[in-house]
Amino acid sequence: MIKQARGFTLVELMIVVAIVGILAAVAYPAYQEQIRKTRRADAQATLGQVAQWMERYYSNNFRYSTTAGGTTPPTLPTTLQASPIESSTKYYNITLVITNAGLGFQATATPIIGSSQAVDGFLRIDNTDAKAWDRDNNGTITTGGTDGENCWGTSCSS
Repeated sequence: MIKQARGFTLVELMIVVAIVGILAAVAYPAYQEQIRKTRRADAQATLGQVAQWMERYYSNNFRYSTTAGGTTPPTLPTTLQASPIESSTKYYNITLVITNAGLGFQATATPIIGSSQAVDGFLRIDNTDAKAWDRDNNGTITTGGTDGENCWGTSCSS
């Protein structure tokens, strides 16, 4: 007797391909969002390090600016000028602005145009540890609203 070769029919293979396609269509956007959140967390950590560096600068100079009453920020170390620190591919640029006649600062992480973070909105921290995230990516931080832009988390109640 001749044994027939057993295999899959074309219909069975097409069903498997359709199922894999549906799973990929659902999983890939969720994966991309997790990558975006991870890169945002890297930028938040970098801003925390910038704030620590600025506090050390203040401890040594009794001001955040390079001159008394000035508005010129000190030059950040190269490692703190972009995020993530450990990677050669950067997604955020870090900038400093001096406020309150040298007695305050704001550090901002701005997504690099053309990167996958470009749609994420900027992050900011200041010398009082006030944090903000331009969650809707409109270029401004809404104060006193219910959109939760005055924090870094997904829920600003904490």
